[in-house]
Amino acid sequence: MKRFFTIFLFLITGCAERELILPENPCPDVQSAIDNYRSGNLLIKSGCEVLISKDLYIRGGKMEVEEGATLYFKDCGLIIEKDAELIVYGRSDKPVFFTSQYLEPLKGDWKGIIINGSASIEGGIVEFADDGISLLGVLNMIDSEIRRNLSYGIRMYDINALFEINRSKFYENLSGDMLLFSDALTLLSPGLDFEGFIVVDGSDGIINSGDWQPYEYLFTSDVEIRNGAQISVKSGAKIYVETGYAIPPYEIKVKDRASLSIKGASFEASDIDYCWGGIVFYPEANPSTILDSKIYDGGDGYYKANISVFSDLTIEKSEIGSSCSDGIYIGDRGFLSMSDSYVTDNARYGVYVDCGGTFEDFHNYYEGNLSGDIAEPTVCP
Repeated sequence: MKRFFTIFLFLITGCAERELILPENPCPDVQSAIDNYRSGNLLIKSGCEVLISKDLYIRGGKMEVEEGATLYFKDCGLIIEKDAELIVYGRSDKPVFFTSQYLEPLKGDWKGIIINGSASIEGGIVEFADDGISLLGVLNMIDSEIRRNLSYGIRMYDINALFEINRSKFYENLSGDMLLFSDALTLLSPGLDFEGFIVVDGSDGIINSGDWQPYEYLFTSDVEIRNGAQISVKSGAKIYVETGYAIPPYEIKVKDRASLSIKGASFEASDIDYCWGGIVFYPEANPSTILDSKIYDGGDGYYKANISVFSDLTIEKSEIGSSCSDGIYIGDRGFLSMSDSYVTDNARYGVYVDCGGTFEDFHNYYEGNLSGDIAEPTVCP
């Protein structure tokens, strides 16, 4: 009897419902408009708190959300259809929340905002969803936060989707802050704060050619280029990778049949007193090139080099220097052909060729590499 009683209690407590929020400012007229909405315009008034427990499809009009409003979702999402628009008028002191209906929220409590049409979000906070925002249409966002979501902060589902994001923060999104198709990275704007990482994806058999244009970029997270994405860094682009006290060494990772072509660009640390992680070309990456470019201040990542090579890489007429460790590391199955380049002032070796790596060295100049210019292990298995 005691065993039965113990199991019975476990079943009761295990199935207990999570406690839901009771809005402090429920706005019955707005709640009724949501509950009875079919199509057309919808207004969520300033400061109102509303409960949404089934998918809310906005069709044939616009949904406007005024400052200080809170939309609580439970196991559902906000879907902006192709003929509709979402406009959010939040402020820094009165943001608009899109969040979980549960008193103790968890990541994945609701489906997030799905944008098939268009959305303009200012001062919005999107949290505790699966993907914070699923983007198939057009998004303009400023002064907002995308945080604590189960998968990505923003996931791009359509290569024709467009977005411009300014002065916004991304953090604690479990799979990453953004999942983008390869030609979308050009639209990232200054003033973004990524705590997680950006994924540039060429999946579903779609091979895109994305360009990083000749502007200054500040990367404040890891960047993964994968699934066949082809990224070209254009002449004049200046990539600064955030470095500083207690900031992790961010890396640019080229993976999964992806490629990176750098021509006439530079990669440097934002604070030269600290090193960033460097660029890593993984074994499954497609051949990549670096031409007439500068790669500086890396070497603090996992492989301890400005550039780590595990696939095919060609470097011509470039400068590789000021690494906290090796200028270039060539690992197992890595192949580097380098010509007419400068490898200087690295804290360890200019080029370290590990077991299984191959290095073709044509007319390169080496100077100031503290442990030596070119090195390899004395014994390989």
